[in-house]
Amino acid sequence: MTMNIGNNTNNTNCIFIITQQIIIYCGSFMCLFGNFSCLLLILTFIHNQFYRQHVSSVYLLASSIAELIQLNTVLLSFILSDGFKYKLFSHSILFCKLTWYFVPISAMSSITFILTGTIERFLLLKQHQRFIKKNSSKKHIIIVFCILLFWSIFAIPNLIYFNIDLKTKKCKILTLQSGWYPIFFTYSYLFLYCLLPSILLSIFSLLTILNLKQYNIQINYKNKRRLEQLNCDLIKILLTQSFLIILSSIPITVYRSYDYLTRYKIKSREQLQLEYLINSICRLFIFLYSSCDFYLNLYISKIFRKQFRKLTKHWYLKLFSTWNCMSNCRFSQSISRCPS
Repeated sequence: MTMNIGNNTNNTNCIFIITQQIIIYCGSFMCLFGNFSCLLLILTFIHNQFYRQHVSSVYLLASSIAELIQLNTVLLSFILSDGFKYKLFSHSILFCKLTWYFVPISAMSSITFILTGTIERFLLLKQHQRFIKKNSSKKHIIIVFCILLFWSIFAIPNLIYFNIDLKTKKCKILTLQSGWYPIFFTYSYLFLYCLLPSILLSIFSLLTILNLKQYNIQINYKNKRRLEQLNCDLIKILLTQSFLIILSSIPITVYRSYDYLTRYKIKSREQLQLEYLINSICRLFIFLYSSCDFYLNLYISKIFRKQFRKLTKHWYLKLFSTWNCMSNCRFSQSISRCPS
C-alpha cells in the first residue's frame, strides 16, 4: 500500500515536471516565433501599396495586431505563471482584472476579423463581382472598430467578477461572489471561442473555395490581370488563416467538452495532474495560428514572397545607406581633427 502511494506520488511529480518544461520551452518557442510572424505580417501589409488599398488586407492587418497583443499578454502570462511559477497576480487586483479584460478582446477580435474577411470574400464571389472592388477601405476600418467595441463591451463583466483567490494566489472568478457569471463564462467560452468560429469558418471557407472555382471557370478565357492574381493571393492567405484557426481550436474544444462533462466526478491526484498536462498542451495549441501564419503564407504564396523580398530589400538599403552616412560623417570628423 505504501509503495503504491509512493509510486503514485512519483508519477504525479514526474507529470508535473514534464508539464512545466513543455510550457516553458514550447511556450517560449511559440512566443518568440509568433512575435516575429505577427510583426513581419504587419510590416508586409503596411509596406505594400496594393495590400494597403485592398479591403481584405484591413482584416488581415487588424488580425495580426490582435494576435501580437494576445501573444504578449495571454501566452506570456501563461508561461510565467504556469511554467516559471511566478505569482503574477498575487499583489495587484488591477493587473488581474485588466489581464482578463484584454484576453477575450484580443482572442475573439483576431478570430472575428478573419471570419469577417472570409465572409466578405464569399459574398463578393457569390454576387459574381470582380475581385477588384473600387471600394473605400474606410467602411471596413469602421467595421474593425465596431468589432473591437463589441468585444470590449462583452468583456466588461470580467473587470467586475475576476479577482485574486487568497488561497491559490491565482486570478480567477470567485464562484461564491459571482452568482450566475461562472456558468455564463464557462459556456460562452466553449460556444463563442471554440465551437462557433470553427463551424462558421469551415462553412464559409468551403463555400469560398467552391465559388472561386466557378469564378476561375468564368474567367478562364480572359487574360487574368496582375491585380486579379493578387486578389486570389489574398483569398489564399485568408483561407490559410481560417484553416489554422480551425486546426488550433479543435484540441481545446475537445478537452473543454470533456472537462465540463466530468467536472463533478471524483478523480485521483494522478488523473488531475495528467488532465492538467493535456490542458496545458491544448492551451499552447491555441497559439499555433499566431506562431506560424506568416511562415505558411510565405510558403504557399509567390506574390507574398515577392512582397516580402521587396520589404527586406527596402530595409536593407535603408540601413546600408544610414550606415554609410554615419561612416562618412565619422571619417570627415576624423579628418577635420587632424593637424594641417
